[in-house]
Amino acid sequence: VFTPTSIFGPNNLEKTIAHAKYFNHELVVDGNVTLSANVSIDTLSVKVQRGGMFNLNGNRLTFGSASFNKGSFEAGNYQVFSDTIGVAFKTGMAIKANIMWWGASPTITGVSGPVDVGYGNNDYSAHQDNAPYFRAAANAFYETNHGKGYIYVPAGPKKTAYRIASPIYLGADSLFFGTINIGGDQDMAGFSARSAIIADFKNGPAISLEGQRGAILENLSILGMNGAHIVSQVQAGVPSISDYWGEYGYAGVHEDSIYSGVAIDAISGTARKTSDVVIRDCNIMGFNVGVMVSQAGDLQGDLTTVIDNYFYANTIGIGIGDDQSR
Repeated sequence: VFTPTSIFGPNNLEKTIAHAKYFNHELVVDGNVTLSANVSIDTLSVKVQRGGMFNLNGNRLTFGSASFNKGSFEAGNYQVFSDTIGVAFKTGMAIKANIMWWGASPTITGVSGPVDVGYGNNDYSAHQDNAPYFRAAANAFYETNHGKGYIYVPAGPKKTAYRIASPIYLGADSLFFGTINIGGDQDMAGFSARSAIIADFKNGPAISLEGQRGAILENLSILGMNGAHIVSQVQAGVPSISDYWGEYGYAGVHEDSIYSGVAIDAISGTARKTSDVVIRDCNIMGFNVGVMVSQAGDLQGDLTTVIDNYFYANTIGIGIGDDQSR
């Protein structure tokens, strides 16, 4: 039994919520709903149908309860939130925040390997930048759940990828140690069918973990722009490793300037040190460094586990900058 938001119209969300609570109904969003003030949906089960949309209009929309393990949120692989800020999932909700809910889309096609991604071969500037939607999903947990949650990256059609034009930072803005897990769809038949991200910028990590404890990265293809260059240098028999550092990314001596697939504690001087990160079942390709731990050399990035991953066309597979890292 459910209460559709259309029963009271698009501008009466509070009335619809009260009706659903009174009759113990599921709340079904079957069209556009516009918020006129901050709204909390604490103990209800919420389902957003395709075509349904929460227009936040600059307001805050909170799901779940910090005190009760009640309430749920369900939606498919389509956009359901109009704004990239203002959505919050509270402690009581076990949820995977789908980046498509904020408008992410894997618009790059024809990606079958790092050579296809290489700079000089493609100009991705016309494609949507999905980094803001990754941040929106992360912020939904930071606001009320101390940076603990799961970001879900659904796979698009085969050989498609999400473009990001800036790094995805997880944990640096939290007041507490965060545990933001991020994962996609697993397909052992080939990396091109997995959830793929292309880091379309010149320096810095695709994914940067700061102040994380026990975070998991899984089932992702993280693709850099250096693949074609690295492969061509290998095929040409170039002996010097310095020649493998292509246009995208610098050798880097400080902060997060190295072009890497995943960076752990790359930013110097942060008070919250990352530990117990697990990177598994991922493909990391086309970077100067596949996984970079404690680049600045003053943080441990301790107890990192890298297991069952596929590294290809990276100048360096795993870099460790602190002699206390394990």
